[in-house]
Amino acid sequence: MFKEIFLFEINYRFKRPATWAYFGILVIFGLIVSIGGNGPASEKVFVNSPVAIATMLSTISIFGIMLSSAIMGVPVYRDIEHKTENYYFSFPVTEKGYLLGRFLGSMSVLLLVSLGLHLGLIIGFAIGPFAGYVEPDRFTDFNFWHYLQPTLTLYWTNFFFAGCIFFALVSLTKKVMLAYAGGAILFITYLITLTLTQDLENTDLVSLLDPFGLGTYSNVIRYWTPEEQNSLTVPFSGMLVWNRLIWVGIGLLALLYTLFKFDFIKFLNKNYTSKKKDDNLDMPKASAALTKIPSVSQVFSNSLNLKLLFGLAYMEFKNIIRDNFFKAILIAAVLFLFFDAWFGFPIYGTPSLPLTYYMLEVKDFTYIILIFILIVFMTGEVLHRERNVNYDQIF
Repeated sequence: MFKEIFLFEINYRFKRPATWAYFGILVIFGLIVSIGGNGPASEKVFVNSPVAIATMLSTISIFGIMLSSAIMGVPVYRDIEHKTENYYFSFPVTEKGYLLGRFLGSMSVLLLVSLGLHLGLIIGFAIGPFAGYVEPDRFTDFNFWHYLQPTLTLYWTNFFFAGCIFFALVSLTKKVMLAYAGGAILFITYLITLTLTQDLENTDLVSLLDPFGLGTYSNVIRYWTPEEQNSLTVPFSGMLVWNRLIWVGIGLLALLYTLFKFDFIKFLNKNYTSKKKDDNLDMPKASAALTKIPSVSQVFSNSLNLKLLFGLAYMEFKNIIRDNFFKAILIAAVLFLFFDAWFGFPIYGTPSLPLTYYMLEVKDFTYIILIFILIVFMTGEVLHRERNVNYDQIF
């Protein structure tokens, strides 16, 4: 049944509008960055140099944590949400075949969706010389290897690592919100890690501790000349190889642990708990049939709508601040601010003082990302909660 589940997962994903929305967002982002020449290249380095392309792919793969959580966190949970567990008990479906089918199908879609960024960059770099935003001589010829090499070594390995973590979390806990909250927490944790390791003199240790390899990659090209940046791709050797082996290995270990720990019956079967009931509650009362139903006057006024608006807003506010995932994200965000303020933003080893422009430009640039993550996460949590308890039908 592995083949059937694998193909079903791919077909299901391609029919979902969200899949194409993710792909389209990456295409549009790639077009904006490439046409306007807004990449990381310096004045003496081509806008579409191999180093610039690799840097963009590595950076976007970090923000792709949220994309990985959205695609890899729901394939197994979907069977619980749609109550299809009884069908699986009726067919000869093995646990490993079921999990691998779901995992590989979703991972294949995730990797294909991530190629939207490549499509946007390629088209944008072709239009860039004629758009007039950047001088035409800042662009070089198209080279397919400049896209393929960093995709295999940095871009896809990051998606694979994050996807394995989110898939394992939901498969073992049956809580889909762990995937969404885990994506935000993993992103914040990575920012904290960058802050803690920026002053370490042991570059080899920093290179190994970076789960997404961006610091490892930066250490490799730190002293490259413009000519080298325009012609060379990052060699897959040394600390970069060890970094990728460590973190891809951690993702594989999480997947293997899930395969052997996963219990098909416990995951798909509902937990029925027997509660002692009062027998008198089940007996209908004779007086109930004689009770007269009071007449109700329906009121649809603006004042009532306004009262309901504030009532629902207050209820949602309490639900959010009581949510454990919200508390975890908030604690991680506070830790990020603490360590970021403690270590500062050193320039050549000299920490920066908290001047006004520094606090507004540097600090707001990084922390505002966490605000958007919270907005997206809490909005999705509200909508999902209504569907999870079937209250959306009443609405």
